[in-house]
Amino acid sequence: MTLILLILQAVIIMSLVGYTPGVMGKPARQAGPNQADAGAQLYDAAMVIAWNERVLAVAEAEDHFLTLKGVRTATMMHVAMHDALNSIHPKYAPYVYRADESDASPLAAAAQAAYEVAASQYPQQKTAWTDELRKSLDTEQDGATKAKGIALGRAAAKAILKRRESDRSLR
Repeated sequence: MTLILLILQAVIIMSLVGYTPGVMGKPARQAGPNQADAGAQLYDAAMVIAWNERVLAVAEAEDHFLTLKGVRTATMMHVAMHDALNSIHPKYAPYVYRADESDASPLAAAAQAAYEVAASQYPQQKTAWTDELRKSLDTEQDGATKAKGIALGRAAAKAILKRRESDRSLR
C-alpha cells in the first residue's frame, strides 16, 4: 500500500513539474522557458508533498494507522489529484474521473482535490485543511483559470469519493 502511495505521489509531482517519459526508460524533462518557472515548479511539487505529510500526520495521530483509514485517505487524495491533473494534461489513464480542462490551473486543481478528500475523511480537521488550501492557492492569481482548477479539483475528488463510498472501511 505504501508503494502505491509513493508511485501516485511521483506521478502527480511529475505531472506538475512537466516531466515527460523519455525513450527506452530514460527520463526527458520538458524545459521551462526561464528560471522563474523552475521555482514555481518546485513549489508545486512541495505542495503535493505538504498535503501528503499533513494527511498522514493526522492519520497517525488519530489511530496510528491501525485501521488504514489514513492510507486509504492519502490514496484517494492522490488519485483525485492525478485525475484532476490528467484532465488538464492527459498522459495516463484516469482512474475514475475524465474531463478536458486544458485551460484550468493545475495547482488549483490538485490543491482543491486534496482538500476535498481530506476534509471529507477528517472533518474534525476542517480548519487545518482550509488553512492548507489557502496556503496552496495563495500563489495563484484569481481568475478564470484558477476558478476552473478549483471546480476541476472538486469534481475529481467527488468522483473518487463516490467510487469508494461503499468500501467497508472507517471514514
